Amino acid sequence: MGYKMNEGLLWAKPLESSYGYARRLMAANPGLSLRELRQALPDLPFIGSQCPLCADHLFHTAVYRLPSLTHCPIHHCELGSSCPKCHLSWGRPFRSRSPVCDKCGVLPKALWGKTQMKRRHLRKLRWLTRWVDRCEMQKTNYTYVSLCDIHSRVGTRAVGEHQSFFEPNSRDKYYLAFECQRAGGINQDRLNRMHIMTYDRPLKSRTSNLRPWPEIKEEHATRRQNRESKEHIHRRELREAEMVSLITLALRRILRWQRHTTGMEHRLTWSELQNVRPEAIREGEPPCDLCMAFSFWCCLINQKFTEKPAHFDTRAAHELFRFANYRQVPNVPAGFFIEDREFATWRPSVNFERWLFLRALENAFAEFIALAKWLFTKTANDKVRFKATGYHGVDHTFEYPRHPSQILETRVEDRHLVARYWSDSPLYNIQLDEDVLNRVRRCRGVSPSDWSFMGVVEPDPHELHQAQTSALLRCEEHPSRWLFSPWIERSDEGYFDYACYLLDFEVLRSSNTILDDQ
Repeated sequence: MGYKMNEGLLWAKPLESSYGYARRLMAANPGLSLRELRQALPDLPFIGSQCPLCADHLFHTAVYRLPSLTHCPIHHCELGSSCPKCHLSWGRPFRSRSPVCDKCGVLPKALWGKTQMKRRHLRKLRWLTRWVDRCEMQKTNYTYVSLCDIHSRVGTRAVGEHQSFFEPNSRDKYYLAFECQRAGGINQDRLNRMHIMTYDRPLKSRTSNLRPWPEIKEEHATRRQNRESKEHIHRRELREAEMVSLITLALRRILRWQRHTTGMEHRLTWSELQNVRPEAIREGEPPCDLCMAFSFWCCLINQKFTEKPAHFDTRAAHELFRFANYRQVPNVPAGFFIEDREFATWRPSVNFERWLFLRALENAFAEFIALAKWLFTKTANDKVRFKATGYHGVDHTFEYPRHPSQILETRVEDRHLVARYWSDSPLYNIQLDEDVLNRVRRCRGVSPSDWSFMGVVEPDPHELHQAQTSALLRCEEHPSRWLFSPWIERSDEGYFDYACYLLDFEVLRSSNTILDDQ
């Protein structure tokens, strides 16, 4: 006669997760072996985070897995991934019975009659669960799309890239804050009382028309093949002027942020850091965090967008990137497209692409500042040892934290692209501590003997002009008259974007219009 499983229904509670059910079976059948328990549970439950006090009540709900929750809404204690008594994973008792722990394993008999929970606590969790489900159901009413960089389909990609912006989803710690602001912030006080991460900034939206892409027209393709014609050269000059203007505008915003954050006048120096080893940061006189981030930022623009000499190797290993196990730089799209369910591609307006390009440039500089700070902290540690062929291991990896300015929701409504986001600049999500400010104060540029000098930008944003930006990024070894190499020049014959060249000439005619911060 087989063993009849006791399901412990007296301990059952609403909103119980699969882990809560498995823990209840374990407590109701203390003599059950792991093999028999796994037969009753074909899939081992995923736990995520758990409240230590809820564990005494044999309770766990799926809401605890949300990254937005850092504390238990009921007991207001910190959620953790390991048991505070045995310091092992909460799911360890389902894989091994040793060591025995009455906190995460079988419940002791003294607590059998003390596992009930108050109804007001369950009502609080029931409201939160229903609200999250309602937010997920509302997403089914819209068509969400992803923004794809044109360089991923047309042209060449010199370096590996990762996403700069992310769609709000339940795996993001700012997901509930985004959904709260979508509804006007009416539930923000209630979420704060439940220790859920919120962000007290209203959402903004930006709308763009969509046009089919690519537009393949025989007469336009014939015109494209003649790249020496006056019309083609004129259009490329306009495209080059636009890129220089946008990068100049991004540099001005960076200089304004630097003045506002540091409260000092500091020249940004670009030095070639590609072959610099980490011990040079510890033993030499390296540039400050801002100059190092500026060097990474200029290198990213130079490798992705500018013309390069034939011997220029964009795939060379960057020593500092290898030290941080930093294999992908932030994506900066000069143009992008979306793809619908029928595999048709669409392009937004030029103004929308310019706005996203500037925001991606600011996000890249913010990430490089965090990377420079990480490099200074790691290289200052005396326990870190350097070798001729490798570094201290993959356990020490730079990870850029997620910020609210990286959340970008894009969906299609009535043949229009609608983007919702927090309007704060990605630069203002970076906090500079006193160590970083001290390094900025001591920064005197780059020593020609130790670091390869590439260029400099003066601290006054009003004195920065397009000619200085062009001279900063131009490669002196390349005799080409063009600074930027647009992706359309490297595309196949089938991908001719006629609308790419037909820009708004009235906007491009005046550089002051392009360099308007509004």
